[in-house]
Order: sequence, then structure tokens, then C-alpha cells
Amino acid sequence: MFGVKISAMKLIFTLFFLVVAGCQSVNDEILVQPQGTVDLHNSPAIQKAEFDLAIAIESGAEWQVRDPSTGENPVRLSLLLQQARVKFENGDDDEANRIASRVSMLVRLALVQQRDNRSSIPDYQHND
Repeated sequence: MFGVKISAMKLIFTLFFLVVAGCQSVNDEILVQPQGTVDLHNSPAIQKAEFDLAIAIESGAEWQVRDPSTGENPVRLSLLLQQARVKFENGDDDEANRIASRVSMLVRLALVQQRDNRSSIPDYQHND
């Protein structure tokens, strides 16, 4: 029972460090889809953002952010990525790639924040 949880945690932490460290030795496209296939419905930036976001959602680190493409109110990163897909399908590749790149960057920051918060403890000492 514990072996399965530990193996799953090792996988999550390995993927986490690949995303956060920006490991250049791993081709993100191979991790997202089988090599040799072409996804005509998504740009490489959107595919990378989907991969990054899946890790964040799995680890419970999905942020809400504001972006000009979605209006004044904050939206979850998954909804922001959905907006990137809509822009891409409507032919606005530059805006779609901007949004997708922003999602990837924010996911990395969310994962780092989550990692840092895991080891934090409350400080009840008062220095009066």
C-alpha cells in the first residue's frame, strides 16, 4: 500500500523538478504525445502549458490570475488555457502563444510556492 504511494510521489516530484528546473535534456513534446505524431489543433506552447497545468492540478497548485484576455475577474489557469485554445482555433496564434506561455510560467511559480509552503511553520513568538 505504501509502496504505491511512494512511487506515485516519486513520479510527481520528478515531474515537478523537470518543470521547475526547466530541464533541457527532456523533450517536452515527447512527454505530451508520442513521438512522430502532429497535433494540428494545438501549438507547441499550448501543448507544453497543458502538460505543465496537469502537474499543477494533480498536486493541487492551480492558481487564479487576471489576464486581459479574460476580463477583470481572476480565473483559474485551466480556464485561461482554454482561452488560449479558443484564440488558436480562431487564428490568433500570437495571443494564444502569449497566454499559453504565461500559463506555463505561472504553473512553475505555483509549484515553487507550494514546495516552499510545505516546509513553512507558524511562528508564534512575539518580539515585543
